[in-house]
Amino acid sequence: MFLSSLKSFFKTVFALALLFGFALLAGFLKDDLGFSLATDAQVRKEYYLYSASSQAVIKESVTIEEWLRIKGESATFVFETENQAKAFSQRLLQEKKAMIVMKESAAGVESVYAYAEENGAGVDFGCGKINLHIARKGNTVCVGAPIVFGGF
Repeated sequence: MFLSSLKSFFKTVFALALLFGFALLAGFLKDDLGFSLATDAQVRKEYYLYSASSQAVIKESVTIEEWLRIKGESATFVFETENQAKAFSQRLLQEKKAMIVMKESAAGVESVYAYAEENGAGVDFGCGKINLHIARKGNTVCVGAPIVFGGF
């Protein structure tokens, strides 16, 4: 009786560990920022830990323990030409089926704030909920989910 209960317990623990492992893998494979669309660009990625605001700790790599505390991420894509950067931005919005919430331009940076259903929750941004921020200047595009933090 005891061995049967113990065996059942370990089966349950193993199943839960396997499920958790698949959930982690799915999170790592999720492409909120458009990596699959930017095969011709140099890329640098950042993670926002603990907070989806300017209070976040920004890191370029995270441990497994920190992965559970990621509240946002961004990637900077550097293309050879400005036209490639523009095309990438447009393809990303189309691919994500993102609804543009607001656009702005300041200091040569064009920003698009959008909401893409597949990206998940998002943050309230005065003009609406957003979870995809695309900032472009020349041949460089920075994509943030939910928003780009820090300078660009």
